[in-house]
Amino acid sequence: YNDTIDPGAIDSTVDPVEGIDDRTADIERLLETANVVLESETDGGESERTDLSAVLREQIGVLRSNAPAVRIESDIDDELYVESNHFVDEVFRNLLDNAVAHNDAADLTVSVSATRTDDGVVVEIADDGSGIPERIRDEVFDPGVRADGSSGDGLGLYLVRKLVESYGGEITVTDRSPSGTRFRLWFPGSR
Repeated sequence: YNDTIDPGAIDSTVDPVEGIDDRTADIERLLETANVVLESETDGGESERTDLSAVLREQIGVLRSNAPAVRIESDIDDELYVESNHFVDEVFRNLLDNAVAHNDAADLTVSVSATRTDDGVVVEIADDGSGIPERIRDEVFDPGVRADGSSGDGLGLYLVRKLVESYGGEITVTDRSPSGTRFRLWFPGSR
């Protein structure tokens, strides 16, 4: 269909082919997200012992590759085992991608910490960006909620919450002083 559009025939400052390509990419991401949600809901509780420290380090590597201008600070303990499924990387990919997507990467620092506690594992992912608007902060984990100007589908943080809860964990979001956002995740530990 893109090939049949003559961009010169449309008086617009936006290239219609680029717009269609962008929307197609959005729809593909939405379908991938929906697939992850469906599979996590119908997984039957199948889980395996997973080292979150390895998952976090891998996702930080992906972020460094995709957004080299972002400063990344990390303090991750070794051998942070939890019970999860193969979607656990989606939790951290989404949180890290959101930090970059909603802020200026050239002026952004993302901090990732993970430590073992008496009853599990705590992961914090924070950025020093503009933060989540107060008017949506309380609903940010609900489906369809997104910031003004966001090109996302409003399902990413919903997916994150559903996955974390499916592992028996919890997730919260708060402001980071003086600016930015902090996500705190707790997972029950696995021996």
